[in-house]
Amino acid sequence: MTTELSDALHATNELSARLQPAPNLQWKKFKSSIVIEPGLVLNDSAAFAFGLLDGQTDLQRVCELLAAEYRISVSDVVDDVLELSRELLKHKIVIRQLEAERHN
Repeated sequence: MTTELSDALHATNELSARLQPAPNLQWKKFKSSIVIEPGLVLNDSAAFAFGLLDGQTDLQRVCELLAAEYRISVSDVVDDVLELSRELLKHKIVIRQLEAERHN
């Protein structure tokens, strides 16, 4: 399997993920941005994507809605949404839906 095909398959798997804010996450909306304690600020488009992370909406749908909101193609937002989701997961700002079910 080529690296390019492997990367594409990995991205496809990631796009099926359903994420939601971690339990007890402290955040607030400020204008069109979101501030996540202790001081991470999401820009407009990242804030829009974050607002869609409800545990039910997969990342593919987040890409579609973000693209529609900003009137650009889905392919133009996929890498950004995946990068955002990886960073939010790394910093435990969001969790995968399966993890959320274990917390309940």
